[in-house]
Amino acid sequence: MENITIKDTIIIDIGNSHINLKNIYSKYIIVKSAGLNSVNFLENSTVENLIINTTNPVKINAGDNSNIKIDNIILAPTSNTLEKSTILLDGDFSNSNIIVENSLALICGDNFKTNKPIIINLKDNINQLNFSGIFLSVPKIIAYGNMVIIGNTQNPPISLKIELESEEASNISLKGNLLTSDIIFNSSAIVNCDANIGNIQIKNSAKEIDMNVSSTTSFNSIKNDAILDLEGEENLLNTVISNTHNTPNGSVLIKALQQIINFTNGQGSSTIKISKSGNFSFTVKVLAKNNKRVINDNLTVTII
Repeated sequence: MENITIKDTIIIDIGNSHINLKNIYSKYIIVKSAGLNSVNFLENSTVENLIINTTNPVKINAGDNSNIKIDNIILAPTSNTLEKSTILLDGDFSNSNIIVENSLALICGDNFKTNKPIIINLKDNINQLNFSGIFLSVPKIIAYGNMVIIGNTQNPPISLKIELESEEASNISLKGNLLTSDIIFNSSAIVNCDANIGNIQIKNSAKEIDMNVSSTTSFNSIKNDAILDLEGEENLLNTVISNTHNTPNGSVLIKALQQIINFTNGQGSSTIKISKSGNFSFTVKVLAKNNKRVINDNLTVTII
């Protein structure tokens, strides 16, 4: 398609096919379907609003040409699975505003460029975001709302930087391979970690972060300028704390400590040291032949 001016809307619905767009102008282009071989923008093309509403994977490519101008790109795939909600961006989108509105798997290609932050402004209560590819040219991703952030294990994101914002405490889950990623909390959140994570930064504006850490989680470092409440297995939390750097305003509190005791011939013991006064609850559970049995569901101890 070339040499066309449309003052309203172009709808692209071509199944798994490929399309080149050259020397076109349109106020709106809505992509309903196309293939991973791409919707390819070529020279002298101007689009005010590019909206991706696909139900299958699609690639959006901008050729290396300064005459390509796409003002706003809205990523809002409508599939109910992440695999089918894959969007691959490649080429020069330096001056485009990129906004994510639905769950998706976002891949940044080798030649992807942008000078502006990618904005994630999610509409649903439960959203999944799977990241892969090279994010070196992305200044940062600013994300609003509750979400599951996944680093693709086969093609992990490189140099991903996400800042999390919310007017209320958000629910955040971190999963997969985020080893070269920076996760920055600008507001309070309840966080579940089951990932290999590069760096976490907790800003003072976050006030308090409630973090549950699974046994398979790892961090390079945590820089903390707020209150960090931790919950998890004792040995892992000791490692997390040793890799946490608190500013004068930062502090780490243990919300729940899990201990694993190995019993031999019916013998075993555990010692828990408590250094502060207050009320503490203990739950003792025994795992025998895959059956978890609660011995005492709420043993409360008061330290005066």
